[in-house]
Amino acid sequence: MQSRPNSGSVNEELFRSAPVGRAILELALPTIAAQLITVIYAVVDIFYVGQLGDPSQVAAVRIAFPPFLFLTALANLFGIGASSAIGRALGAGNPEKARRCAAFAFWCGVTVAVVYALLLWNMKEELLPLLGATAETYEPTVAYFSWMIGLGALPLVASNVLAHLVRSEGHARVAGRGIALGGLLNILIAPFFIFTLGLEVRGAAIAGFISNVVSALYIGRFVLMRKGRGTVVSLSPRLAREGSAWAFEIFSVGFASFVMTGLASFSNAVLNFLASGYGAPAVAGLGIAKQVDQMIFSCSIGLAQGTLPLIAYNFSSGNHERLRRVVKTALLGGVACSAAATLLLIAFSEPLTRAFIDESVTAAHASKCVRIIAVACPLSIIGHLMVSGFQACGARWRPLFLAFIRKGSIDAPLMWLFSSLFGFYGIAAAVPVSELISCSIGLALFLPFIAKLDGRPASVTNATVAKDK
Repeated sequence: MQSRPNSGSVNEELFRSAPVGRAILELALPTIAAQLITVIYAVVDIFYVGQLGDPSQVAAVRIAFPPFLFLTALANLFGIGASSAIGRALGAGNPEKARRCAAFAFWCGVTVAVVYALLLWNMKEELLPLLGATAETYEPTVAYFSWMIGLGALPLVASNVLAHLVRSEGHARVAGRGIALGGLLNILIAPFFIFTLGLEVRGAAIAGFISNVVSALYIGRFVLMRKGRGTVVSLSPRLAREGSAWAFEIFSVGFASFVMTGLASFSNAVLNFLASGYGAPAVAGLGIAKQVDQMIFSCSIGLAQGTLPLIAYNFSSGNHERLRRVVKTALLGGVACSAAATLLLIAFSEPLTRAFIDESVTAAHASKCVRIIAVACPLSIIGHLMVSGFQACGARWRPLFLAFIRKGSIDAPLMWLFSSLFGFYGIAAAVPVSELISCSIGLALFLPFIAKLDGRPASVTNATVAKDK
């Protein structure tokens, strides 16, 4: 393969010539850890709040989860879109473009986060009942919502966008440490606010807010201290203005992840709304099950996001044989690990869910839902990798189509249908069925796409993706 000029990334060897298995592990493991820590925010909140023995407060955490998840969608819009652009720019030897894309993505992300938080806070009285809040759960939901979303939107989006940006040039460990630091801090300080200060569910949200601030400061400090030495990530407002030249490229690629996570938020809102008809214990039980299973789903997201810059670099540089090895290794390894974890979840679903709340009705709902939803976990690996693979290659419409298929367009209608046919547990059963449909379509689209790549260096206007633009 033709050598390329130094792009400013200290980890370029990892993208270009390191053994595929090692490259995937170095990029994906910190990303998976970061995703797990993100899930742990909600898991820890539900676990600690569950010790209060009040299903209405557990349900409040679950009801606030969809708008909280939508913040991740906003971070993905800018972070993943820029990550793909940066990876392809580095593969083409264009570090200046990478710097401008990074600055543009960061400032757009934090601006939109502030606007989103203001809108939702002013609309909370109309919004929360639509998300499943009832007279019993409204007050604790507002208490949680005010800190985790009203005040917490800015640090959450900032930390996640920054993590995507530094990961895109090979600094996955920095991103992982930053997110992990916040998560571990949340685990340590949440009991103080919840139990010692007696703030209950509000205390859980305050701890989460502080933890997100710490994560954003840690990764931001890495970028600012380097000031371009060994990193192409910049937070310069001047470069952000210049980076607007690539706004469409960033938005169009990141839009698929935004849609997928946004529709996941919508799906969770539908799930909460349907479950609310069966009472607060049902909402709490299904919420516990979703968070337990989400620990494996988050590994799927982490693996896909971790391999995205690796695929992008090798697509842009023309090393398509290496690209295919990356996809094959990630698919086989990811599905195998997820299947093993799924079996463990099914086997230990009862003690796992009992640890969250010692209330028989809620715990029974949670245990059964864990076993049903867990079946979808290995399928989720395939779906996320197919979307990220297209995004890494600069495709726009195909990952967007897959995003619509994965969430919202199939699972929400199936939840309504299965709920009417099978009752409460039909809501959970819709999850693995929709994952099976979406991952089958993803494989049918992506595998022929990479088989046709011809080994020539590719730009964002390459004919292999031109029809997607």
